[in-house]
Amino acid sequence: MSRMMEFWKKNRIFIITLFISVFLINLCARMFMPSDEPPAGMQVVQSDNYGDARDKDLKIITGEDVRVNAPVEKKRGNSFLQLLLLAMALILIAKYGFRKGWFSHLLPKVVILRISLHRKRSNARLLMRISVYNNTPQSKTFSAPHLFFKRGKDTRNFAVKNELFPLTLPTGSSHSILIDVDQFWEKVAGLNLYKRIGASIETSTGESYRSLAIPKWLVLGKVG
Repeated sequence: MSRMMEFWKKNRIFIITLFISVFLINLCARMFMPSDEPPAGMQVVQSDNYGDARDKDLKIITGEDVRVNAPVEKKRGNSFLQLLLLAMALILIAKYGFRKGWFSHLLPKVVILRISLHRKRSNARLLMRISVYNNTPQSKTFSAPHLFFKRGKDTRNFAVKNELFPLTLPTGSSHSILIDVDQFWEKVAGLNLYKRIGASIETSTGESYRSLAIPKWLVLGKVG
């Protein structure tokens, strides 16, 4: 019993997500199954006249167009809603799977450096999220990242001080940090003319990884 409880505590999010996904898939499957009932506004009756061999079994008597088309629009609306719910469930599973490293073998066996800009919800300051993914077969130790600001061909580099570095990432793991980039524009004279910003990071063995420089207005959203 204790093993079952321990298994539930470790995997409860995945189990709940799996059940929700199965339910949504089943719901969508039911929605896309063809209905045996005739559409509203149509009546199927046995024919007494065999004027045409093709219609000797059934004769279709149709009603008004409005009555025939109305249920079709309703079905389309329901189908779209269920597809939306299914897409949300698949996104949730994918996000959970990437966080747990289920799909790490599908990614290229390299170090991936990603950056994104956000606004702090409390004071609207500009933050950069730097994410490092180690998808190589061996562990790697990373030094503190550097930020670079670009203006045309001119580039200015700044080291980031963080007590977490040097940081060792085992294979298949990742780490993210948030850096207040507004402070650089506030403290460094003339830096406000440099509107694009990026990041780079090095390993203890001298390997260097560098992101593209993105404009400061490319803000993806707010963070806490």
